Amino acid sequence: MTQETGLIRWDDNGLPIFLGDSWEAHISSWLEVSLQAKQDRVLLASIAYSLASKWARRKTGKTVEQFAGDVGLRARTIYDYIQVYEMLQKCDQSQIRNLLESPLSFKHLILASDIKDEAEREAALAEAEDENLSAESMRDRQKKKRRKARIDEGLKSIASTALSDRYKLIKCDIREAHKKIAAQSIDVIITDPPYPQEYIPLYEDLAKLAAHALKPGASMLAMVGQSYLPEILSLMTPHMRYHWAVAYLTPGAHTQLWQREVMTGWKPVLWFTNGDYQGEWKYDVAKSEKPDKEHHEWGQSESGMADLIERFSYPGDTILDPFLGGGTTGVVALRMNRCFIGIDDDPEAIDTTTKRIAA
Repeated sequence: MTQETGLIRWDDNGLPIFLGDSWEAHISSWLEVSLQAKQDRVLLASIAYSLASKWARRKTGKTVEQFAGDVGLRARTIYDYIQVYEMLQKCDQSQIRNLLESPLSFKHLILASDIKDEAEREAALAEAEDENLSAESMRDRQKKKRRKARIDEGLKSIASTALSDRYKLIKCDIREAHKKIAAQSIDVIITDPPYPQEYIPLYEDLAKLAAHALKPGASMLAMVGQSYLPEILSLMTPHMRYHWAVAYLTPGAHTQLWQREVMTGWKPVLWFTNGDYQGEWKYDVAKSEKPDKEHHEWGQSESGMADLIERFSYPGDTILDPFLGGGTTGVVALRMNRCFIGIDDDPEAIDTTTKRIAA
């Protein structure tokens, strides 16, 4: 196979390097690998890595997806091999040898390659080997540990911070808000902009602010009406990456849209990210009680905001709402041990929120 045809050489740490240059050589070499041992899958990883590093730089139109089709696999599988190879490149000779000689499966290596911290990754693999954990059990255990550590860290930080230092309310136009918020300082934006047509241009201002304020990979959840979704998306997507839409259920609060002949019991929450998403799996349905109009004519319920805050943030995170309104997002965020920044150009919104927080 590839070793015999001179297309593989081994580096000083014992990691195979694929030397083939043509598209056909990558395909034929891939199909020749027997998969009788874990080492064979590392050979595949070297081919996948070679493919991505060489062909991604060429203007040929060929892609990892096309290669996956040519060898009869899903593209995700090829990307998994590439990720494992990148992980092994950071290992020394003894680490590579131990990984290849251990009883852990190649799937353990795939899932471990998702763990960016080297010490955490090594601990997870050692634990899986010592306790004979399946790859999935290893992954789930690490997720639980990581989540608990982040929650504990956030709660510890909050416990030592006075309430008055955990929030800031700013009166200004959203188009000037970037001057008030430090770049890449916000963990998540959760907001409910106005829905009427005359306010649609504000969604582009919101997206520009999010691109400035959010940390890399962080999320923005923007509640919207459905009447002008195409226009809203066209304004926001040049500045933020559309990720998904969360269904926000409003049981008992159905709205009749006479011009569309629709009675609606939910609304979309558009989920954008600042670059590649860096977070956990999320369930895409949130639930609210009936809207709370006591503090603002367009107010949402505390239960609905609590659901979104719980799903998309951790204790200690800083949440930004640039359409403060009645302050519900801020009140709930502070109650749930988050930090909060609220922005509105209406002084009444600032005053209402201040009083609600102090109550």
